[in-house]
Amino acid sequence: MTATNATVLKTVNEIEKNLQDLKVRLFFSSPSEQRKFGVYKEGTILRVLKQTRRQLWNEKYSKAL
Repeated sequence: MTATNATVLKTVNEIEKNLQDLKVRLFFSSPSEQRKFGVYKEGTILRVLKQTRRQLWNEKYSKAL
């Protein structure tokens, strides 16, 4: 794995961890506080993470084939 891929993978894992923390905070907050968190939806964030992982996989293993 190259340094760039390792950096991107580390960032992806950090985003996933922060997403879980955000879910917990949203779950325990009041409805008025929930509206202040922003417009990003979980599905959008997960789709970007999935695309990034797919790109990393393709970069790593397409060279091996």
